[in-house]
Amino acid sequence: MKAGLVTDFTKPPAYADFPDPGSAPGFVEVQMLAAGVHPLVRSVASGAHYSSADVLPFVAGVDGVALLDGVRVYTGGCPDPLGTMAERTLVPNGWAVLPDNLSTELAAAIVNPAMSSWMPWSPAGSNRARPFWCSALPGSPVLSPSRSRSTQARAT
Repeated sequence: MKAGLVTDFTKPPAYADFPDPGSAPGFVEVQMLAAGVHPLVRSVASGAHYSSADVLPFVAGVDGVALLDGVRVYTGGCPDPLGTMAERTLVPNGWAVLPDNLSTELAAAIVNPAMSSWMPWSPAGSNRARPFWCSALPGSPVLSPSRSRSTQARAT
């Protein structure tokens, strides 16, 4: 199959042949429709991220939109050396079915940035060190980096 293959941490992934994903316990094979290209993906492909594979080559990509039994799903979590920038890959259970009115490309592009923006504010992030701007008291003004300087939100 064809895939975005990382063969050297100093070069971008190359469109190349890679073995079919095969099978693994707890994973299902999906047909990839679109993969997100986020800063995380670039960091992993360059070897700079802590989750970068130790062994080359590997397929780039951490998340995306796939076809599973004829249904479009958002997914990720491929086992090494697989990734989402491939014709097919293996993914664990836990994917999310996408609504019909959300395009494949937009779904692949928005979920990772949205989740990384949401995590510091979520209860799931409460047991981790949080940026200083996440410690606002309820009702206090909060400047959001995604808003203009003149716009404020209220912490809840």
